[in-house]
Amino acid sequence: MTTAPVESPAPEPIADAPARAPVGRRLAGFGAPVGAGALVVWLAFNAGGFFPGTVGYAAIAAGLALLVWLTTAERPFEGASGVLACAAAALTLFTVWTLLSADWSGATTRALLEFDRSLFYLLVLVLAGLATGRLGGPGRMLWGLAAAAVLVCGAGFITRALPEVWPIQATLQADRLSYPITYWNTLGLLGAMGWVACLHLASSLREPRFVRVLAAASLPLLASTVFFTFSRGAILIVPVGVAAYLLVARPRGAVAALLAGVPTTAIAVVACFSAEALAADDPTTAAAVDQGRTVVVVVVAAMIAAAVARAALGRLDRWMDVLEIRLPSPGRLLAIAGALVAIVVVLGLAAGVQDTLSEQYEKFTKSGEVDPAGGSRERLAQVGNNGRLDHWAVALKGAEASLLHGTGAGTYANLWAKDRPEPFDVQDAHSLYLEVLSELGIVGLLLIVALVATLLVGAARRVRVDRPVAGAVAAIVLMWGLRAGLDWDWEMPVVTIWVMLAGGALLARPFAPQEPRGGLVPGRLGRLLLGLGVLFLLITPALITQSQARLQEGIRAFRAGDCGTALTKALDSNGVLSVRPEPFLVIGFCDVRIGQPELGVQAMQAAIERDPDDWTYRYGLALTKAAAGIDPRPDARGAHAMNPLSQLTRDALERFDSSDPKVWRERSVTAPLPQ
Repeated sequence: MTTAPVESPAPEPIADAPARAPVGRRLAGFGAPVGAGALVVWLAFNAGGFFPGTVGYAAIAAGLALLVWLTTAERPFEGASGVLACAAAALTLFTVWTLLSADWSGATTRALLEFDRSLFYLLVLVLAGLATGRLGGPGRMLWGLAAAAVLVCGAGFITRALPEVWPIQATLQADRLSYPITYWNTLGLLGAMGWVACLHLASSLREPRFVRVLAAASLPLLASTVFFTFSRGAILIVPVGVAAYLLVARPRGAVAALLAGVPTTAIAVVACFSAEALAADDPTTAAAVDQGRTVVVVVVAAMIAAAVARAALGRLDRWMDVLEIRLPSPGRLLAIAGALVAIVVVLGLAAGVQDTLSEQYEKFTKSGEVDPAGGSRERLAQVGNNGRLDHWAVALKGAEASLLHGTGAGTYANLWAKDRPEPFDVQDAHSLYLEVLSELGIVGLLLIVALVATLLVGAARRVRVDRPVAGAVAAIVLMWGLRAGLDWDWEMPVVTIWVMLAGGALLARPFAPQEPRGGLVPGRLGRLLLGLGVLFLLITPALITQSQARLQEGIRAFRAGDCGTALTKALDSNGVLSVRPEPFLVIGFCDVRIGQPELGVQAMQAAIERDPDDWTYRYGLALTKAAAGIDPRPDARGAHAMNPLSQLTRDALERFDSSDPKVWRERSVTAPLPQ
């Protein structure tokens, strides 16, 4: 065919030509993906961004970046669009509602911490929507996110397969890979979203060939990391994301990408599954180390094979490109999928699978923890709910108390402590939607659903302009949205900012080089006011980070027995943010240690005023009162009512079951402290 050498839909060489754009502008196009990837990696190595100090620093960084854009960009609002405004409005109202919930919960600090996280997401969403259009667009944003996933998952995989190369401390559950994020399910979701992002980069003919090759090579590594997390949700969400991507994007390079990536990924996963010792409680035994080296060889070989295959299939790309061959339409794909499902169901019923399904359903609804005797890899075949039904029941009970506005942001932990059916501590309901319903009522739930729906609708609308990228972002948002209903992904910014970054970039008004530039151009006064507005929003994150840093220093000093430093740091923390109850807990126990139990009682009462429904402070008040010779029994009973299954509160009831102040003082000395 005489037209074979012509690659009409490959605009990159033209767009990247020096004659069309200065070097500085072309390099600036990499600012957004590099920044996004760096943020994801930094959060991953800081517990996924779970703790308040990390969220505060990240919010400050995002806010300052937004400030620079608003005050220096020639047309800072050029990327604004109606759908971006809708998403930002939903998240803004949710953030404000979160802060207002302090009024009815009485727990100002809990609301502030939740507000801080939502504010961070809002800043990232707006920044991505306004800036990335001129800084590479959503396509390049996916470069940065995919690269970050590969780096993070690669680091985790090395610690598992080659512990002598990258030794780490044992985690909460050593048999499940969680490094560096510290939570295996979140690491699994990060790898799953990264797998779909890399599949997109390997499939899109708009991407340079080297990007397609590198993305295909990353697929076996990402899948191997996801496997060692033994996260059933993360593993099951991968085919959902792949199916959504293929249905929406229908990229012409998908056939070559799947041929290069799927077989090599399967080989790597089979090798990982065969390494039984790596799934044990101690993956550093001699047998595990030996198996780990074998797994590394297989995974690296699979990565090389995927890269070679993707490069070799470039001719297939050109052939499908010239003939403009796509995957079948979404309707046909759904019909094919439906036919396959129907065949499987019929064959299953013929084989008597219905009995097995009923048994598995019963196990799911009646079994709590999944702890198969065969080890962590065997849990993948189990269907137990792992306690989630209990978590959801407590959340629904909280919603019943106030369906309109809930019990207040961040208060689920108090609900769980009071109503939990088993002595297992959790902070979150393992479902974004049910936890929001419990804490922020139907108003909060409608706002968070509106945010997710707007992101998906925006992706669907963008299909007309950029089908491959829109399909990839829609798939990632869908994966996150579904998984967020089963876990506490909202509290893990390392995965949630994928939705805000990629979604915000996709919702922006699409740019074309030949289009006249538009958007509001603020004057000097307008830019000044915008900058001041952003700085005002950063007050809360700044206060939280400073307060949290001093509080952590005080806690470390207290545990080391240095009450002088602990008191100083706790008072400093309180001076920065006086509404926090945690510093008063340190102050109260230190007052008892230095022989001032009466002051300790006052400190604990101050903590209770700031968080009246937290059993920890009521328990602390009982201990300090006992040390001061004041009757601790009413507060011990109050703490027990707030947390009836706690060994500490039950111990306090027995410990202080006396009317003798001398006995109270003596027994308070040996009373265990809350962690």
